[in-house]
Amino acid sequence: MTDHDDIDGRLEKLTRATERVGPRADFSARVMRAVAERVPEASWWTELPKAGRRLLPVAALMAALGLTWAATNAGAVDDALTDANGDDVTEIEW
Repeated sequence: MTDHDDIDGRLEKLTRATERVGPRADFSARVMRAVAERVPEASWWTELPKAGRRLLPVAALMAALGLTWAATNAGAVDDALTDANGDDVTEIEW
């Protein structure tokens, strides 16, 4: 087990040695410059998630409207295909 007096003595020595240590006047400017150098330049690829977040509600609304339209018109399409060919089976080529 480590002696508490030994740890306290080492901490006091470290405190005395670092009393006058502090950031220089241009510390913030140097940090911001270093960050700016490492951050890649914005491009359309980096902006895509932001645009996607803005367009997601519109896309969801369009998908819901499309599904609603498809569900309401499914019966009409089936009826039109049945009427066009008196049989119950109609073949469609795409």
